[in-house]
Amino acid sequence: MNLVFIPDTLRQVGRFTPAGTVSLGRRSHIMIEETVHHVLDSTLDTVSFVEHRACEIAQRAGFHDVSLEQISLAVHEIAANAVIHGNQYSLAKKVFVAISVNDDRITITIGDEGAGLNPETIPDPLAPSGLLKQSGRGLYLSRVLMDEHHVEARNGGGTQITLVKYLQRTDPLTTTSSRPKV
Repeated sequence: MNLVFIPDTLRQVGRFTPAGTVSLGRRSHIMIEETVHHVLDSTLDTVSFVEHRACEIAQRAGFHDVSLEQISLAVHEIAANAVIHGNQYSLAKKVFVAISVNDDRITITIGDEGAGLNPETIPDPLAPSGLLKQSGRGLYLSRVLMDEHHVEARNGGGTQITLVKYLQRTDPLTTTSSRPKV
C-alpha cells in the first residue's frame, strides 16, 4: 500500500484505496480543514502570490476546471484592488489575506489599509457609460464569479472583501451540491 503524506494543517477523513488515494464513495466523506494567513506588502508581486496561493489551496481541496479559473480571476481582481486602489502601492500599508477551506467551500478574505470603500458608489460597469472604460470591472467580476461576495469595513481601517466558492460534489449516480439553497 502506498502512503500519502498529509500535512499537519490538513485533516482528511475517508477510506484509502490500495493506490493510496482517498475514496469518495457513497458512504465516505472527505473533510479538509485549513486556514492560512498572510500579511503582505502592497506590490503587484503580492497580487500574483495571493492568486497562486489561493489556487493551490483550492486545487488541493478539490476545485478544478471552471471553478478553479473563477477563483483565480476573482482573487486576482480583489488583490489588485487592495494594492492599487486601497493601499495605492504604499509600502507602509499592508494587504491582509486569510484563506480557509472546509469540507464544502473555500473562503478567501482580502483586506487593505486604504481609505475604505462604499460599494454603492462604484459605477455599474454594464451601464452604457462604463462599457468602454478600461477599468472598473474587478468588483463586478468577483461578485459574479463567486458564490458569495461580502464587502465590509476592516477593523483598523480599510476594506475587507470575503469571497466564497462552494465545492460541487458529484456522484456517478446522482449530482449533489454543497451549495446552500437560496
